[in-house]
Amino acid sequence: MLEYNGDYYTENQLREKFGITIKKDSSNHDYWDKGGKDITNEITLREKGELVDFITDELAFSIKSPVTITP
Repeated sequence: MLEYNGDYYTENQLREKFGITIKKDSSNHDYWDKGGKDITNEITLREKGELVDFITDELAFSIKSPVTITP
């Protein structure tokens, strides 16, 4: 998924909803284009299984309630 303006989209959705496409510059590098403007810095690729902005009040972490994390 691609993050754009705080929401997640597929490449097709970006093209259909916003007119955003992938183009190549003069050095043959890909960039995201919207109306002739490079907006690459406004789009973030989010990988499958990536945990982003995990905010919850369902978990309690404290000295009295330790957590062990195994990588």
